[in-house]
Amino acid sequence: KFILDFIYYYLKSDLGQAYLFKDVQGAVQKNITMSSIREVKIPIISIEKQKKIVNYLKPLDEQISTSEAAINLINNIISTIYEYWFIQFKYPNSNDDLVYNDKLHFNIPKGWKSQKLGDCIKSINTGLNPRDNFIFNTNGKYKYITVKNLNVDGSINYSGCDIIDDDAYKIVHKRSDIAKGDILYASIAPLGRAYYIIEKPNNWDINESVFSIRPNDSINSEYLYSLLTSKYFIEKTTNNSTGSIFSGIRVKTLSNLQIIVPDKETLNKYHEFSYPFFQRKYYYQTLIEKCTNIKNYFLPLLMNGQVTINE
Repeated sequence: KFILDFIYYYLKSDLGQAYLFKDVQGAVQKNITMSSIREVKIPIISIEKQKKIVNYLKPLDEQISTSEAAINLINNIISTIYEYWFIQFKYPNSNDDLVYNDKLHFNIPKGWKSQKLGDCIKSINTGLNPRDNFIFNTNGKYKYITVKNLNVDGSINYSGCDIIDDDAYKIVHKRSDIAKGDILYASIAPLGRAYYIIEKPNNWDINESVFSIRPNDSINSEYLYSLLTSKYFIEKTTNNSTGSIFSGIRVKTLSNLQIIVPDKETLNKYHEFSYPFFQRKYYYQTLIEKCTNIKNYFLPLLMNGQVTINE
């Protein structure tokens, strides 16, 4: 009577979730019982209608999965090149002419230097806590991004975002000042989560736990993003984290960390190489968001019969 994929999508819908979690048990760790699963009510509809629903929803999931795989591949390419150029110092036209840097305490290429991160950026801003400043408004049009929305793959997950209206957005944006080319950085552990703003952000802003970092002429956005998400820098920031409940990095501490500043020629070549990958990554992130929005909108409507699919 049923197609397995149809049951899967039904269990993912609001109706299926309501049945599954109706009798959740456990004081510490919540769990679903076998009896709860047996009691789930699945609507009996024809196999043909089930096929139509599955054939509509499954390609969206497949596109999401394909895009996620593409993002992972792009991330691996970018991180591998960064490691090769700026950790192993096998950059274009490189040589073995290394000199000891007494601030970093290891050898770096001649012509490169070390500086505090704070000397390589125009600004580090944060968003605003809603407490005493504004209230959330489901009728608003702006998503309110927190650290939980920054993914380890360098994307933003918009699901579960609080919503703010125009008045709140003006207050938040005045402080955050997020713009194209900025790097968002999660200040709370796990560290290393960052997002490169490729396009002007029009319908979202950030809260106080997210740093918006804008590079100056010393470095470029591609290098800054790769640096912040590198294993080397994650270890460095983790060792300098504070906080008993939520461990994290403070603006002053982050600004005082010494970083490698390559020569301009190498930085420009890294921009030329990596920027197209960041653009492609943004394309796939946008595709995932669109497919997810379509699926989330139609899934409950298809399952409760409000929407039907015609040939």
